[in-house]
Amino acid sequence: MTIAMKPKCLTGGGSIRLLSRLLCVAAVFFSASVVCAQQVAHADILKTMLSDYQNMDWSRYTVEAVRQRIPKKMYGSDVESLLSARLYFMSSQNKGMQSVWQANGITHPRTIVVANGVYTVADLYRLIDDNSIIERAEGDTYLFRQPIYVSPTASLVIRDISIRLSLHHGVFLLTDGQLFVADASISSWDEDAGNEGERESVRDNELLLYGSQTPRPYILMNAGSQIYMANSRVSGLGYKGQPGTFGLSISKRPPVVTHQLHGYIRERSKPTGWLIGNTFTNNFFGFYSSQADDVVLLGNVYYDNIIYNIDPHDYSNRLLIARNLTYNAQQAHGIIISRKVNNSIIAENISFSNYGSGIMLDRNCNTTLLYSNLTIGNEGDGIAIFESDHNLVLDNITARNVRNGIYVRNSDHINTKNNFIFRNGYSGAETAVVDIDKLETRNFKLDPYHKSASVLYEGNQFDSNLNAAMTAKNKSIVTIRNNKFHNSGPVFFGGELAPFAESLWHQNDSTMPISESSLMSPQVVSP
Repeated sequence: MTIAMKPKCLTGGGSIRLLSRLLCVAAVFFSASVVCAQQVAHADILKTMLSDYQNMDWSRYTVEAVRQRIPKKMYGSDVESLLSARLYFMSSQNKGMQSVWQANGITHPRTIVVANGVYTVADLYRLIDDNSIIERAEGDTYLFRQPIYVSPTASLVIRDISIRLSLHHGVFLLTDGQLFVADASISSWDEDAGNEGERESVRDNELLLYGSQTPRPYILMNAGSQIYMANSRVSGLGYKGQPGTFGLSISKRPPVVTHQLHGYIRERSKPTGWLIGNTFTNNFFGFYSSQADDVVLLGNVYYDNIIYNIDPHDYSNRLLIARNLTYNAQQAHGIIISRKVNNSIIAENISFSNYGSGIMLDRNCNTTLLYSNLTIGNEGDGIAIFESDHNLVLDNITARNVRNGIYVRNSDHINTKNNFIFRNGYSGAETAVVDIDKLETRNFKLDPYHKSASVLYEGNQFDSNLNAAMTAKNKSIVTIRNNKFHNSGPVFFGGELAPFAESLWHQNDSTMPISESSLMSPQVVSP
């Protein structure tokens, strides 16, 4: 609702009062027209996204397509081990690893710098020529005891081999250039135990606190970088440290200072990449992004990762998250996008047995298509939409989740259509306005929200949900049309919908909005 305040200069005289009223009316109509135009624009974008997905040329996104992208010609000799202190751009990454280096007596840590060329891991082994830095074990297995940095003018190819990143030597892989990984494995490595290394015991309430964990190896793709990975396994990586230390991360850092060219600041593009047909397990996060564009996560398996299985974050755009299998996220959600991850598609994924929700949209993630996913047996909700507007939830199955099948909180213009919502522990669908002003984990300057929620439920099938088929709370607005309701109990309509159950049965074929009790006279609930 728009409230127009009358300026003091318009308080005198009948003609002035009339003008003031006309201006107020015009302002209301203008505001309404802008909102309407925005809704139409978002709807058109979602319609286009759905059409594009349904007509996708999947031959572009295959394991073989990634293999074909791998450079055929290797060249260059600019590979050397340098003192990490000389690499100014590594300072933020070095902070986290200081404790590891100190604990293992590494007083002058060094980094393998890969520059100006295209290299395989065998090339690095040959050019470094020092088994104390890169050791070749049985078969095609390489153990790295120093961090690796790939410069913007270089590419590294990891193919048909196993890479082990030493836990005791504070190793990580940092890339400003290109990384190609196919038919390979990358893992942390405990040289004493001869395995990936057990994770230390950390209290659940300390898992997301800086400094609560011993650093572990990780992979971080920086601004301007590209990663193409297929048919590979990533395991044992990541910890809660600086942003991007979570496992495999694609994240844009601040602009790179190119001191070779008179010290000017060169802004690089957002990072991107394809991850197709891989397995990610026992990582702190299975996947993380920040300010990444056009990333494709397709046909991967994510399981037993510590916090999230898939977590695109912070201003990432146009992501394709499709046909992934994600289960047993130990502390949180199977798939979550958070903080203005917009214009993305989450489609045909199976997300089950996660500690949190199967799929979640959080903190102003708008214009998202949730299409034909299966969310089943999650400890939270099947699909949760928090503080995110203009999203389409279409043709999904959400079943046997501990909480709601679909839960919409403080989110407007949500269209849920043709979903099958079956035997969830709370309601089939809950729409709620919730005051989260005192939520300590939120920065409301970065993450503003509104205390309103509005959802269209059209053509959905609700069956055997435990508490109710549909619930609305705290003056949320629900519009229902052509849904099917079966076997929900003890009531079909809960919360603020309960007094209007009789009317709702008749209005399910109309487009009448139902919200707080002030809109209608109470009706007798059908037995």
